[in-house]
Amino acid sequence: MSRIRFHLGLFMLLLVWSAGSLAAKVQPKVAMPASLVGAWEEVGGGRQLNFETDRAIQRDGDKLTVRGLIQSETRSVPNRLVLRNNGLSETWTFKIEKGLLTLEPTGSAPEGDKKGAFRRLDRVPPDLKLELLPVSAAKALPPERIQAIQKEIKDRFDAEQALFKSPSPPKDQIAEIQRNNLEYLTGLLKEVGWLDSARFGAKTSVQAVIMAKHTHDLRLMMTLLPYAEHDLKDSGEGQTYAVLYDALQLELGRKQLYGTQVAKDKHDGHLFVLPMEESKAQVNLRLTKMKLPSIDDYLKMVGQVYGQQVQCCRRDG
Repeated sequence: MSRIRFHLGLFMLLLVWSAGSLAAKVQPKVAMPASLVGAWEEVGGGRQLNFETDRAIQRDGDKLTVRGLIQSETRSVPNRLVLRNNGLSETWTFKIEKGLLTLEPTGSAPEGDKKGAFRRLDRVPPDLKLELLPVSAAKALPPERIQAIQKEIKDRFDAEQALFKSPSPPKDQIAEIQRNNLEYLTGLLKEVGWLDSARFGAKTSVQAVIMAKHTHDLRLMMTLLPYAEHDLKDSGEGQTYAVLYDALQLELGRKQLYGTQVAKDKHDGHLFVLPMEESKAQVNLRLTKMKLPSIDDYLKMVGQVYGQQVQCCRRDG
């Protein structure tokens, strides 16, 4: 199944390939087996793993994947984990013999996920820790510096959107521009803090949020989320915030809150809403408070673009 990302407020502009506060993390109902918790490195391969209480963080080269724990092993079904990867469930089997961990996906696994043997590490590598990025305190800036940043953000945003809207989006060019945007935004956080709407205006703030989301850098998105909530959630740009929140939660192995993210079933091709924290009725109440369209209206628009109805809502796992 492939995940599809949507933004309602800038709907046609942002059809690209493919929340509350981040601190309010839902406590896990199940726990990772104690024998797995900690860091591991693949024998003869490039993967590293960090098993935490409620999730598994994997780095394979530059790619970081976070899988949330849905079901742990039980007495009746030992040595099995059901994990949530970008909203989709995966089942893995594991065993530890003579200090060596063997992991193997069952069924059809995403590309790059394969059986492997891992040895335990003494400590968790920094690359496997999801820590917030440093952010400078907001301070007054000279008007010319404000204007220069506004122009740079607009130019970068327009360049990225032009690539997205091309008939055959060039993946290599998009990846390069997103790497450059990540470096630029990270540098701005250290220099001037987040690009808040009070200093830089709502347009620049929204464009920066969208660019940050497209980098798929978890640390950057985690860092800016509370700033985006403050600037956007109740300011007429609530949809931008909702999309950012949902996308981040799914990439962190959790469930979404606003129902903005859908996927295509690999078996029948039908579109469906990825797992949500709350019921459809509760989501609609939340959307109403934010003065956003109901989830039914949102999914109708998604369905019109793709020429098929979007199913809501499937059970998690």
